[in-house]
Amino acid sequence: MNPLQWLFSSYHRSSGSSLPRRIYQAYLRSPGLVRWHFGMRLHSECPVPQFYYNVATILMRWVLVDRIERLKQPRMLEIGVGAYALLAGALYQGFRLPIDCCDNEEWAVEWAKRHAELNECQLNVFYSDLFSGVEEGKRYDLIFWNTPYHIPNRRFLPGLFAGAVKHLANRGELVICYKTATNRAETLEILSDYPNLEVREIEKWWWNPIEVLIIGRKL
Repeated sequence: MNPLQWLFSSYHRSSGSSLPRRIYQAYLRSPGLVRWHFGMRLHSECPVPQFYYNVATILMRWVLVDRIERLKQPRMLEIGVGAYALLAGALYQGFRLPIDCCDNEEWAVEWAKRHAELNECQLNVFYSDLFSGVEEGKRYDLIFWNTPYHIPNRRFLPGLFAGAVKHLANRGELVICYKTATNRAETLEILSDYPNLEVREIEKWWWNPIEVLIIGRKL
């Protein structure tokens, strides 16, 4: 077990103000570790959040790097890019491919644009509530979203899956994450209402309960 695995594994086994939890929270608040994990500098005027990222952001990056390496110059869309544009920015720096990015918070869109400029990332950032701002008929090889933990799945997954049917290329993939196996069961139940989509893979890690789900069109 490497130090990162130990930290996240210990966090999920601990509670309250235990040492692993305090270390974990400091880890996610560190601008230096943002730079180390994602290669992104943070704007000095941007509001400081409780956390800049979470472990799901790291896991999503690992999975997406593998998917991008299998494709030739994929067209990509990130939903919920966030103010710091960490995931899209890290992927751009790794592959030098333009990425469309959207968010349903205007302030996050503006800060994501500023972080993209600061880090010289070719990100096309725009406002969109799910796919409402995506160009009609535009299709992507990869659509990804580090889905929110604080919003019930049934409030956003139906719209996400319906939009994916319209905007995924024939062999395109939708990559999302969730926190527990309970979320997996509900996600798959909702997905069953969309017969044009199917599960391709479920990525799991023994040291963390988060899972990443890869969904594609039925061929």
